[in-house]
Amino acid sequence: MQVADIVCFDNDTASPEPAGQIDHVGYFLGVDSEGLMGIMSSRKGANGPTFTDIGGASIVGGGTGTYATGLRVVRRF
Repeated sequence: MQVADIVCFDNDTASPEPAGQIDHVGYFLGVDSEGLMGIMSSRKGANGPTFTDIGGASIVGGGTGTYATGLRVVRRF
């Protein structure tokens, strides 16, 4: 992945859509000083975007969090 790539996720496990359907997107921000991949993405609520932080919810690589397990595809335009 490169900075500004579009990252696509299947994160909404409670919806009736089939598994594997893209339901959330974000921008790849790069790798931080801890070696973790982060993203910037929107939220369902009106409280603004989510940005990566050390150990935050937007960490893509590693672990068992929503973004780490829901990543499905990366695209560059």
